[in-house]
Amino acid sequence: MIFVRLLLLFAVLLPPLAAPGAETPAGEEAKIRALLRGTWDRPDAPLTVGPIVVSGGYAVAGWVQGDMGGRALLHSRQGTWVVLFCSGDALKEEKTLAGLGAGPETARALAAALAAAEARLDPQIV
Repeated sequence: MIFVRLLLLFAVLLPPLAAPGAETPAGEEAKIRALLRGTWDRPDAPLTVGPIVVSGGYAVAGWVQGDMGGRALLHSRQGTWVVLFCSGDALKEEKTLAGLGAGPETARALAAALAAAEARLDPQIV
């Protein structure tokens, strides 16, 4: 379990790999990470966030807390990130992302970027 957590930490610290059109500016990634940690981080169960992919004012962020994990869909409203939906594998799907408001092109970019970013992680933590 320690090895898995170290791998996740390493993956989170690496700059995310994103598909064209799905760049993750460091400032936006930091805002997203701060929002999620500020909302759900607990002393007895710290929240690890990553990978984070951003496109078209939307983002998908993976997270792990204890032995649970999932993904959050976020939207930037006037420069402030808000969580729209938390789920698991459903947020990897283009159709789900588009249905939740991201639109077809943004959904496609997010799904591709997330697939590329998660492909770099240990399969046990994805």
